[in-house]
Amino acid sequence: MWVGLLVVFLPLAGYYLTPYLLISRHVTLRPYVFAIVLFLYTIGNFFHYVSDAQKFFTLRERKGLIEDGLFTRTRNPNYLGEILIYLSYASMSIPVAHALKVAISSLMPAAMASSRVV
Repeated sequence: MWVGLLVVFLPLAGYYLTPYLLISRHVTLRPYVFAIVLFLYTIGNFFHYVSDAQKFFTLRERKGLIEDGLFTRTRNPNYLGEILIYLSYASMSIPVAHALKVAISSLMPAAMASSRVV
């Protein structure tokens, strides 16, 4: 049980911290921030899923380098989509950035004390 806690939960704790801070502080986004978040998330999902579908169906027809569709401008539009999705999450958490800085800075002395410099 402790191994699962140390190996799985603690490395992923950063993913749980931001939603908890958003919920616990009753943060409401301004309408323009919400519009930006929604736009980035929608465009990111479009690039991510459409490029995956294009890659799947194109490589089923012919092998080789894909140079048409979404792949004309960039080699990895699916990664661009993921970056836009995570950017939307990050821009949604801007109101709690100060709380994250406080939480991280409070953990730093403990992490530095536990590490040994050789």
